[in-house]
Amino acid sequence: MISNYFSGVNKKFSSGASKKVKAKAGADSKTSLKAPSAYPNLNNLKEMIAKIIPSYLEVNAVKPIDRERFSPDGADLIIYKEYCKDIVEIMGGYIPFELVYGSIFVVDFLDKKSLGEVLNRVVTVKKLNFFSKESQEDSNIQIPAFVIAYDTAYSFFELKNDIINFYMSNGIDGKHEFDLMVIFNRGTVVKNWREKRNFVALETNEDSAMWFFVLLNEYLMIERNSTIDFREYVKKEVTYKEY
Repeated sequence: MISNYFSGVNKKFSSGASKKVKAKAGADSKTSLKAPSAYPNLNNLKEMIAKIIPSYLEVNAVKPIDRERFSPDGADLIIYKEYCKDIVEIMGGYIPFELVYGSIFVVDFLDKKSLGEVLNRVVTVKKLNFFSKESQEDSNIQIPAFVIAYDTAYSFFELKNDIINFYMSNGIDGKHEFDLMVIFNRGTVVKNWREKRNFVALETNEDSAMWFFVLLNEYLMIERNSTIDFREYVKKEVTYKEY
């Protein structure tokens, strides 16, 4: 039932390029794998994700912003609650962090270089609301980060080690690590929040898209107690005549 649906998704979004890489080449291979244009475009991915997230959420290439006007670059897509139909237009193309439920980072081919780049992008977006003078409720809001890769030459043992080494060598705060990574038709890497700096890498193969759907929605359905105060986003400092 569920697996049949996501079997098609997995095939559509996996490039199969890694099968052409010699095993001994490893993740640092400079072999020409596939032209960038051959990978699925972002719009196709957005349409797929829109169909598998809760109906009260939207996904789009918009920029998040917090009350301190910090609007980090790096995320390819943002999953958010559509407070009203014109919320993006009202906010000038931005989405207030209170409405953001997840951030998505896309990688065509995952190797050492692109791994470091995408993990840095995650760190930047994870700092959303980090510097805000927020209430206690809002300080507990963590925006989940989901990394999607179409292919890799990594073994999952090496991938897990490189992820942990990156975070340790760069002294990255645990709050700024990604939450879920999926490589279509290969596997998933899940952050284990029960232990500090711990990840579980699984070779889920043809079930990768299915488990991405299951785990993604577990994050998206976490209850949020935050409320949005649009007064915090009004930049104008005007004194109006009062009668």
